Amino acid sequence: ILELQGKKLLGNIPLSIGNLKILIQLDLSDNFLEGNIQTSLGKCERFVQIELSNNHLSGTIPPELIGLSSLLIALDLSRNHFSGSLPTEVGNLKNLGILNVSKNLLAGEIPRSLGSCVRLEQLDMQGNLFHGHIPSSLSSLRGLVALDLSQNNLLGEIPEFLAGFRLLQILNLSYNDLEGVVPIKGLCGVIPELQQPKCTKNNSSNQKISKGLKVIIISTVSFFFKIVHGASKSFIAECKALRNVRHKNLVRVLTSCSSIDFQDYLHHDCQEPILHCDLKPSNVLLDNDLTAYVGDFGLAIFCQGVSNLNQSNCI
Repeated sequence: ILELQGKKLLGNIPLSIGNLKILIQLDLSDNFLEGNIQTSLGKCERFVQIELSNNHLSGTIPPELIGLSSLLIALDLSRNHFSGSLPTEVGNLKNLGILNVSKNLLAGEIPRSLGSCVRLEQLDMQGNLFHGHIPSSLSSLRGLVALDLSQNNLLGEIPEFLAGFRLLQILNLSYNDLEGVVPIKGLCGVIPELQQPKCTKNNSSNQKISKGLKVIIISTVSFFFKIVHGASKSFIAECKALRNVRHKNLVRVLTSCSSIDFQDYLHHDCQEPILHCDLKPSNVLLDNDLTAYVGDFGLAIFCQGVSNLNQSNCI
């Protein structure tokens, strides 16, 4: 076992590590290592765990490394600068438990061979440039507890087979171009908007089995409010422009709407006209049905006996 985590190491990974034929665990995470991963690491055919996360490593992922069938526990290459595609040799990791390649610059389609990694419990590929559809071969990964494919360029329908992943506790597909309905059949949880059944417990005389909470994050939805005075056309044009862009650092607008009903009521229908005087986004609240409610009347002004609110007759 060679553990050098967080030792502020610089430079490249030495070629000589490939000569450690009986090495089973390598941890070089949280350092300042750079350059390519040497193919010589693939000569260590007894590896069960490799941790190289949070460095400055770059280049492509060597097939000789990601195809090591001896890996059993984890292969963590996250938070580096790896580019290129994920080698199809990843399908050799049939006994691997955790695969993390998140927050790199990996591109191309998710390899279909990944479906051969039937022992995977955690698969994290977020924050890359993967595109195309989620391959149907992933339907064989029924042992997954956590699946994160967020912040990529994936498109197409959300796979229905995800509903059959009974052990799944975390599913994150946000910041993609996926569409379709959420496959909630067979999933349990406490998110009322998804109309999921409640998670249940199965009690027997000697054991207590609890279904895990299925947390589903299909997309990160942001709400923002803009107070528009006589510029509704420009605001609609702004919303239309934002609705047609796709970038993880830009707020994605789904639609726009406007309402002045509450203002009409306050100004004209109350027994004494009221001016809110503090109308801003932080004072607009949403309920579960996304109905807007205006609150915080701490600065409100009552206007007595005023038919024209332009007059300064307010208390």
